[in-house]
Amino acid sequence: MPISPNPNPQIDSKKTTILNTELKEKKVGLFGRLKAKWNQRVMENKRKALRRKGFSEEEIENELKNQKAPKKEEKKAKENLQQEKKAPLPKLSKKEAAELKRAESIYEHGLTTIKDLIAPSSMEIKFNQLRVSDMYARTFFVYSYPRYIDVNWLSPVVNFDVTMDISMFIYPSDSAVMMKVLRNKVAQITSSIRINQDKGMVRDPGLETALQDAEELRDKLQR
Repeated sequence: MPISPNPNPQIDSKKTTILNTELKEKKVGLFGRLKAKWNQRVMENKRKALRRKGFSEEEIENELKNQKAPKKEEKKAKENLQQEKKAPLPKLSKKEAAELKRAESIYEHGLTTIKDLIAPSSMEIKFNQLRVSDMYARTFFVYSYPRYIDVNWLSPVVNFDVTMDISMFIYPSDSAVMMKVLRNKVAQITSSIRINQDKGMVRDPGLETALQDAEELRDKLQR
């Protein structure tokens, strides 16, 4: 059966145009449509600005074309750069490769690292002090505490007008171990007191006070 020609070819052309636009929108997607609308709005704003300045329509079109031209040139330059990056590098001889490696090592050696930025400019270490750049430092170790500790007993040291760091190390000890240490200490103090008495020396209040403190501490630990 012969096919009759379409009586209204304009309708078919409209349908194909609608289909083409729908296919284009599907390919572009939501982001592409938003980008196109944004570009359209930007162009309209540029046209309005040029009209305010007194440009004619022909001059406006020429001006917009001139603004688009650099973008195309930038795009071509980027494409050329990417092609150059993808292009294979020329092979180097052993001598050239060694020279290149040596130059890279010299360059890396001259770079400033994080260690160089943190480290001081100079350091001098002596038996009783330490000098870091222009600052002197010294460590003091306190191995004996007062017999009785009151409130703010460390305030003279803390309020001393010097830059310093104070650290206190307090380690708990086993009662049995401390009882053994105190027993030996009491034996040593008692022996010293008897030796002084045998020699006819004047009594030492420091030894008697130490013996009394040791005995009191033993009594408290035993409880």
